[in-house]
Amino acid sequence: MSFIGGYESDVNLNSLNIIGDFPVDHAVGGYGQATGINNYLVTLAPAILVYRAGMLLSIRCLQANTGAVTINVNGLGPKALKKVVGGSLADLVAADISVSKVYMLVFDGAVFQLANSDSIVPAPVPPATEVAPGVVQLASAILPGNNAQAVSPDRLIQYVADKVTGLWKNKGLIDCSVNPVYPFGTVGDAYTVSVAGRIGGPGGIPVVVRDVIYCIADAVEGHSSTSANWNIIQANVVQATEAIAGFARVATQDDVTAGLDDTRFITSLKLKTLLNTLIKPMRTQLRFYSDSIIDTQITPAAIAAANVGVLFVTGIPAGATIFGASLVWTGVMRNMAAAENGIQGGHIQLSNSGPFENFLDVTTMLRLEANQITSFALVAQDVTSIVTGNGTYLAQMADIRSQVASLFMSGYWMLQIDYQAN
Repeated sequence: MSFIGGYESDVNLNSLNIIGDFPVDHAVGGYGQATGINNYLVTLAPAILVYRAGMLLSIRCLQANTGAVTINVNGLGPKALKKVVGGSLADLVAADISVSKVYMLVFDGAVFQLANSDSIVPAPVPPATEVAPGVVQLASAILPGNNAQAVSPDRLIQYVADKVTGLWKNKGLIDCSVNPVYPFGTVGDAYTVSVAGRIGGPGGIPVVVRDVIYCIADAVEGHSSTSANWNIIQANVVQATEAIAGFARVATQDDVTAGLDDTRFITSLKLKTLLNTLIKPMRTQLRFYSDSIIDTQITPAAIAAANVGVLFVTGIPAGATIFGASLVWTGVMRNMAAAENGIQGGHIQLSNSGPFENFLDVTTMLRLEANQITSFALVAQDVTSIVTGNGTYLAQMADIRSQVASLFMSGYWMLQIDYQAN
């Protein structure tokens, strides 16, 4: 019989189990020593019967780890021990476990998590932006386009001081009628011309009233290199020349065409107009070939539209002017007979527009001896009136007749077009 808090009770805490198999000793944590290396064994007394999510253990390892770690408690099976790195779980690495430290482990239902690791790495802080806080680096210098680094007060003071140095300092008037030498000056000194003349001596630069002489580098009065230390800002602009910046008028198209005026400047439009009148459009010649026609028999009887070939014309610009087009037949003729054989008649045509001429009607034009093979090319025929540009054209030798049925022809068509793009 026990008395707890003044109430009579027969509860024995040593024999009380929570959720059946979880000893009360381990409801608030258990402690044990881990043996082995990397694959640690832990014995708790009283023993736990099952791993449960949320279970908290305290262990001291007798040996440091050399790599990834597992924990096996009371022979319930090894469970991986993980650490938190950058917000994610990761395996332990060598020396993450020290023999001098007690480690707190929490079982998350799958693995043990190391709650007090020395190597827990916090999530990195992102760089600062104009809309989000973060880490920022100090700039070593103030440069245009640098929007990722912060400026320290010291760098800002240095930058402003550099900009202020050299500001315009009005030093008063200077009379240039006597052609004075350049005065002594420091960067930023500015003199206004009160009387026209020259600055830099008798051979100096001409200046007029209200021109400004501005010091761009510290200068010694009258020194030979002083002129390079001063700029002259012109107040009264004069006619521009090859030596002096000034005003000029736009040239007319007649000025540009004549090419005699050297005081007016040319615009790109007028230059293009002139060049278009000087450069003639280029004439181009293209050739197109049909597929080869192989061993077409030329019989003694009339055959309409024999030796047909197709020509595809492409690449001629729209609106181009066609100056000439010619059609040529090139090929080989074979006489397979044992007697003389030759062409008896026929004509050439393109796109069914009618024959060009009946030049093949001349029976003596092409004759072959027995078993003879010969190469031949018919004279180019003018088809300029038929070819109008890109398209598909049909070329044929129609109504071709031979003396003997054993006459065969092989060859191809060539269409040549001479055009000019407008």
